[in-house]
Amino acid sequence: MNVAGVIAILVGILIISSRGHLLLFPDSALRWFGKAIKTESRTRILGAVAILIAVTMVWSGMPQRFALETVLFTFGIFILLFAIPTLLLVPSIYMNFANLFLPDDLTGSLFGWRITGLVGVIIGVAFLMVGIDTL
Repeated sequence: MNVAGVIAILVGILIISSRGHLLLFPDSALRWFGKAIKTESRTRILGAVAILIAVTMVWSGMPQRFALETVLFTFGIFILLFAIPTLLLVPSIYMNFANLFLPDDLTGSLFGWRITGLVGVIIGVAFLMVGIDTL
């Protein structure tokens, strides 16, 4: 069994479940995200989860014999380089940046957020399919 394929499947499922909620119910997804980054401790918890996922991606992509392993390794390193400084060390930077994009009024159609969720679901399905194909 290919470890990179299993990790790609798990990452795909994670992306689909998180972005699918944004696609179908953008108001509740954005409300949850706003609460998740409301305090520095919550933002650090989010960062710890991101780092666990990134370390798993880097570990599974370490041999870099196949394209999937290279993609997992590269995205894992990118997440680590982003998550450690902004989510763990200085979470106020991430909190301020994310709050710039969160809408004040969540009663509208939120069409742009639905498109973002759709793009995320497509990326998640791609990870899932590549992972299944690799097994």
